[in-house]
Amino acid sequence: MQDDLDKLVRSVDLVTLLSNYGVELKAQGPSYIACCIWHDDSNPSMSVFEGDDGKWRCHCHAQGCKGDAIDVVQIMDGVSRIEAINRLKANHFVRDDTRILKQKEIKPNKWEHCTAPEGLTDFTLPGLTYAAHWTYKNATGALLGYVVRYTDDKGEKSYRPWTFGSYSKNVSPVWKCTTWTSGRRPLYGLDKLAARPTAKVMIVEGEKTADAAQQLMPGMVCVTWPGGSNGFRYVDWTPLTKKNILLVPDADIAGEQAMSGVAGYLLALGCTVRLLDTSCRPLGWDFADALAEGWTSEDIVTFAEDRITPLTSREIEKRIEEEKKTVQSQPLPQPDDLPPQNVLIEGESIRIPDIPEQQPPNVVPIKPHTGVKETSEFNPTDPAQFFSHSNLARLWVEKNPDWIFCNTWSKWLQWDGSRWLIDERKSINWAVTQEMKLAGTWLESMSLSVKDRRALANIANIRSVMEAASYNPSVVRIGEDFDTNPMLLGTPEGVVDLTTGILREPNREDMITKQTLVAPKRGHHPTWDRVVDRATKGCAETRAYFQRWWGYMLTGSCKEESMLMCVGAGASGKTKYLLVADILGDYLQEADIGMLMENKQERHSSELASLEGARIVRCTEPEEGSRFNESVLKRLTGREKISARKLYA
Repeated sequence: MQDDLDKLVRSVDLVTLLSNYGVELKAQGPSYIACCIWHDDSNPSMSVFEGDDGKWRCHCHAQGCKGDAIDVVQIMDGVSRIEAINRLKANHFVRDDTRILKQKEIKPNKWEHCTAPEGLTDFTLPGLTYAAHWTYKNATGALLGYVVRYTDDKGEKSYRPWTFGSYSKNVSPVWKCTTWTSGRRPLYGLDKLAARPTAKVMIVEGEKTADAAQQLMPGMVCVTWPGGSNGFRYVDWTPLTKKNILLVPDADIAGEQAMSGVAGYLLALGCTVRLLDTSCRPLGWDFADALAEGWTSEDIVTFAEDRITPLTSREIEKRIEEEKKTVQSQPLPQPDDLPPQNVLIEGESIRIPDIPEQQPPNVVPIKPHTGVKETSEFNPTDPAQFFSHSNLARLWVEKNPDWIFCNTWSKWLQWDGSRWLIDERKSINWAVTQEMKLAGTWLESMSLSVKDRRALANIANIRSVMEAASYNPSVVRIGEDFDTNPMLLGTPEGVVDLTTGILREPNREDMITKQTLVAPKRGHHPTWDRVVDRATKGCAETRAYFQRWWGYMLTGSCKEESMLMCVGAGASGKTKYLLVADILGDYLQEADIGMLMENKQERHSSELASLEGARIVRCTEPEEGSRFNESVLKRLTGREKISARKLYA
């Protein structure tokens, strides 16, 4: 009897049996893994394998349950052992390998660097001779690694990074001659940057140049990045957020292109970016050469005086387009046009030796690695490219110039004819939806299937197009771009220039987001005159004083560094006088008087953050016996910026 059962179990293909029950198997060498059939399992804990006796078995490594084909039928069908045997005898199982998942390739772990407890003293590498090294530290001064310069037998220089880390959290970190983790490569000079957070920053190419620049320009913090001209793509640039940056490229094409790429990252972080033009210097020249030539700080200032230009996203795009046109317009070199031997080639910083007439044997040409994947140019006739999220976003931005996106607020703004109105109602969703519905009727969409044309207007595609549009440099702004002129007042009928009192047409370039409830109108205002006469008891001097206060409160200026307190008996006109502030609309902000008073407990800074952009803040009277917080009053009425954050922002 037992021999018959053993024969039955050996004849059953357990993999097929489990597959027919809907168990998803994953191949792992000669065996398989799957979620356990004995208990609820979210991660595969059951192995399916063939034993030395020729029987296929299941084994749960989580609970220790095990069994063969008979046990599987018992568990899956909930029947007795005898019934399970009868069912196995009555059925034949056909193997279906398409229901088995293939084993995934094992990928090596990524090198993760960390701070080193101790420095490295031995930089020995086979075939190379140590020449110099530069130390990389983080903002707190902890050691992150080194960049070491070596020379080979021919005297040629090469640079190698040394970092402290490991390939797994389960392995103790060690020193290794490898670069920092991609995307987290540190800047050279982070400790200096942290020590002088308000100083202007100069970015150069190479650690030696950074040290020379720091010596020549001690008033600035001079930094650089590891990995050469193409290494900027893998660097963590966030420590430079909102800094004032001066880019100084090497005097070659590679240096200019690298700094253009760096500027793209910095502008996205809200930095003010300027570029020093070094094209007039010898090929490959940098500040290290300037120091060797005996330049002083005064020489650098004189040299840079007329050669610094600001960089914007549009300027970078313009430079890229000009470079493309230059490359496309240049004819292919003919034999007579080739550069002569033993001269400097554009883009290089060393002289090449005379080229022999015959190429040495066994030379295999190697394609240089640029670190950038080659991509074909945009083809508008290809539906896959034309209806990509990025291209649809570009088309939508071109057709809708009345929309811009603020990165600081993560909100869209729409030009309503008089100001940039923050889109609190998310009207942008409907605007993009309508455009995507029309996209299904474009001539270019006729090559798409009906299903794909309908998918253009689904929610997922609309969200992707909106997100891609928010990255378009032509529409991206930051909070500091708006309402910058304190002497301009937005009204429903135009903009008042408070320096002249002239009401002019609204202009997009003013970047005004706020607006009063009414527009100014010249003439007599008898009701207002009666309120002022009653509050001032007809005193012309007091009336003029109040009138100057109202003019001051219309502006965004804090030059007087003062506040207005209306004190008087009941029914004296104080409330009526202050109610007029309602006409200021978006420029008016109500505040709790407790924010201005001394408190035993510190109040959350969100109250201060809510006052951003307000020109008049109105409060009620304080409780009897309370005392003003002089520090808060000085901050609110002063000219310095206030640091505060909103709740859940």
